[in-house]
This record gives sequence, structure tokens and C-alpha cells, in this order.
Amino acid sequence: MLIGSDIYGNILTGLVKQLKGGLTAVNTKLGWVVCGKFDDFLIQNDQSASILCAGLDVRDYNISDLWNLETIGILDAQHNLTKAAEEEIAHEQFLNSLNRNEEGRYCVGLPWLENDQQLPNNRFVAERRLFSVTRKLNSLNKYGDYDEVFRDWIGEGVIEMVPDNELNFKGHYLPHHPVFKPDSATTKIRPVFDASCKVNRSPSLNDCLFKGPNLLEEIPSILLRFREKCIGVTSYIRRAFLQIELKKEDRDFLRFLWWEKDNVVKVFRHNRVVFGVTSSPFSLGAVIRFHLPQVPTEQRVIAQKLDRSFYIDNCVTSVDNEEELENFIKYSTEILAEAKMDLRLWTLWLSYLQILPQNPHSRILYQFWGLFGTEKMITFL
Repeated sequence: MLIGSDIYGNILTGLVKQLKGGLTAVNTKLGWVVCGKFDDFLIQNDQSASILCAGLDVRDYNISDLWNLETIGILDAQHNLTKAAEEEIAHEQFLNSLNRNEEGRYCVGLPWLENDQQLPNNRFVAERRLFSVTRKLNSLNKYGDYDEVFRDWIGEGVIEMVPDNELNFKGHYLPHHPVFKPDSATTKIRPVFDASCKVNRSPSLNDCLFKGPNLLEEIPSILLRFREKCIGVTSYIRRAFLQIELKKEDRDFLRFLWWEKDNVVKVFRHNRVVFGVTSSPFSLGAVIRFHLPQVPTEQRVIAQKLDRSFYIDNCVTSVDNEEELENFIKYSTEILAEAKMDLRLWTLWLSYLQILPQNPHSRILYQFWGLFGTEKMITFL
């Protein structure tokens, strides 16, 4: 504990004792503090030295955390190697499980930290949360909207009902709840799945999965590239996680409960990567990084630019002129469409006061103009 001189006087009790050897004991509200010069030490070693000792009663505390705090994030090389080895194992798992189906959609597995998954059967927790969520939806008159999302997912193959003859197989359940986004132009209500749900001392699903690198570290470089050239460009992949399939062996670890007709609870499972699972950003990024080098030679420059521009499902970059902008939008959209990903809702930011020339042959349709200080924004679908 570091105590500043501005409050040091507030913890003193007034008791002071002179000790042998030149030391002084001062009583504080935190215990006795011993300080001063140690005369015997000076005589024997002929050098200057001071000492400050505090005897405190510390309970239920991991002493190693003190040293971790002192390093302020600067870790021993052994810790860095461990993290690097973990990432290498996750990448190997990704490559071993990666394949593409008949329509060109990528399929991956969950990146497990260990081969033996000790996940409990937590159906009773999922049932309790289901009843609570259902009451909330009914009170808000939103049950039909939430149910429609699951019906749409079934039609698109995002989820499926678990057959009765497979219910006895080992599985894990994800509680879920709705998130309302009334201002969103695309998704007014979204189910969010709780992969951090625990039963007593058993691990959660997120505890058993590789989380991936810290994506926050990528933000400064992405922002710098966004402001590097004249025209800033942003877009995002529509429902990015749901565009990647999960291998069948892992789908039973992503079960959840929802209602069927006649108020009967049915078991469903995810066929695609799930929003709320800690490894999902890693899986999405790994798929994009694997896909981009596979493009034809004439699209390599755009693919390399895309590779440096993604933050999870958001594309953030900049270009110099309208021609480069058109090429980037055209080819990047085509590249990701090959992976069944829809790059859309493009937004442009101009860092100068001139308006882009109105080229009658341009394939870009400017639908909205807005002036923000010294920058212009153009949004088009």
C-alpha cells in the first residue's frame, strides 16, 4: 500500500517508541511502523542505509498478486510464451476443424482449452431463466417479436430442434434474454446467450474456450489508418457470427430452451457461431484471415487492405479518391460474398471541404449528406 504524505498524519495514533540501534517505532491505525537508521549496520559496513518496516495482518489474499500489481502489465517472458503457445494451439484447432460446405460457407469448431470438457448439465438453470424471460416478454407485449426471431432462424438453418432420440447425449444449455434496439434500422430485438452461466463451482462454457487475443490493442492502429487518407470508409458484415457454421460435434454444447406450440418447452441447438460465446470474435477473425489470401491475384491488394481494416465485424479504413473508393467497395463486397458474408451499410467521411465530384457514370448512389464541423459524411446502402 502506498500512502501519500497528505494523509499520513491522519493514520498516526501518537505513540512513538525509541528502539535500540537508532530505530524508531511509530504506531498507526494500520499497525506499528519501524523506521530510521540502523546504527549497528552502519558500523559494520561503513555505508549509508535506511529501513522502513510495517507489520500488517493480511488475510485471504494471494501474495503473488502483489507482484503482479507491481509489474503493471509487464510480465515475465515465460507468461508471454504460455499465451503464445495457447494461441498456437487454438490456431491449430481452427485449421484442423475448418472446412466449407457445398454453398461455400465456412465451418469451424469450438476452440477448447482442454480435450476433456467438464461441463455440467445445467438444464434446470436454463429452465428457470426461460420462465423469467418469458414473464418479462409477456409483460412488455414483446413475446411475439422475440419468438419470430427464433422462427426466422429455424427457416435459415441458424438453429434446429434437437431430436428426442438425441436428448440423452451429453450437452450444455445457454440461458438467453432479449436486448431491445428500437433505434436500429435492421434488428429491433436480439437474443443474447449467456455462455458465462455457472452451476456452483463447475466451469462455464466460456471458461473452457480460448478467448483469443486482446482486440482492444488493435483500435489505435485502425483509427490511425481511418484518418490517414482523404476519405474515411466504414461498413460492417451483416450478422457476421451467424454466417459461420459450427461442426456437428460441438453443437450440443450450444443448446437452449424455447417454447413450442401448446406451451411445451423444446430443446434447440445452434448450427452457427453464437453471439455471447467468448471465442466467437476469434473464430470470425480467423475465418476472415484465412479467406482473404485465397482471392484471385487481381484482388490481392484489396484483400490485404481488408485484412488490416477489420475490428471484429466492422471494416474501418480510408482511401484517396473516388476511383479507389469504388474499387474498394466493389471488390471487398465480392471477396466477402464468396464466404457468404454481406459487407454493407457503407459510410464515408470526408476530411476536406470539397464535395466529391458528381460523376454521372459513378455506381455509388449518395443518399444522405450531413455536415459535422469540418468533415462531411455520406451514407448509402
